[in-house]
Amino acid sequence: MGPNFITNTVNQTLLIPTSILDWLPEGHLVRLLLYCYATSVDRSRKIETRTFEDLAFRYLFGDQHPDHTTIAEFRKRHLYALSGLFT
Repeated sequence: MGPNFITNTVNQTLLIPTSILDWLPEGHLVRLLLYCYATSVDRSRKIETRTFEDLAFRYLFGDQHPDHTTIAEFRKRHLYALSGLFT
């Protein structure tokens, strides 16, 4: 390859912390219980997508990617408890 090109590093191991707790700083908003709503992400499908694309959501969901129906069922199951949090 010519001297003006950088070597392809797509297969390089990521240099992010090994613990998910170290991914974001201590005061980051994601450490709040209602982060999804606080950032205007209030649809189950959007939340599911963000668990793949957004580091904060990956942190919040423990690097898991629940299906949007699971997220919706959780919301339905806890609707009464959550309803008092919003005005």
